[in-house]
Amino acid sequence: MGPLFRSRARELRRPQVFPYVIMLRMAKLLVKQTSDDDIDALAKLQAEVYPRMESWQRDQFLKQLEVFPEGQLVAKLGGRVVGCASSLVILWDEWADEYSWSQITAAGTFKTHNTSGMTLYGAEVFVDPRLRDGFRYCGVISRHSGHRPSLAKP
Repeated sequence: MGPLFRSRARELRRPQVFPYVIMLRMAKLLVKQTSDDDIDALAKLQAEVYPRMESWQRDQFLKQLEVFPEGQLVAKLGGRVVGCASSLVILWDEWADEYSWSQITAAGTFKTHNTSGMTLYGAEVFVDPRLRDGFRYCGVISRHSGHRPSLAKP
């Protein structure tokens, strides 16, 4: 993936108002900043969402939280992790369209995060496959994270 959107970096550095509580079909969906306690469930869910791909390791999630905690969101339904959105800030001028997701995100470590940047790069959005039909949780998570589709190469 590689959703992109332009944003004002100063706003990204301000504390965000979390959590969002959204009512969907009589179920409460909680979208909040990711915490250390969410990581094991996120890794397990990512393995379910992408069964043919190696999921991120715990230390990779921790590094993302260390680098840019405000850009890491988790969605919970009934206390269970059902989705996530991960992002980092970059100076888009340093990157051209021919760069890959792996290059832009430093293989998911977010070492390329730059607080002087003006672009929020959506590195990942995934939702529990059992909830994709009918509920549109991915769209809710995306709206709260600011992720928008792009033509960036995976």
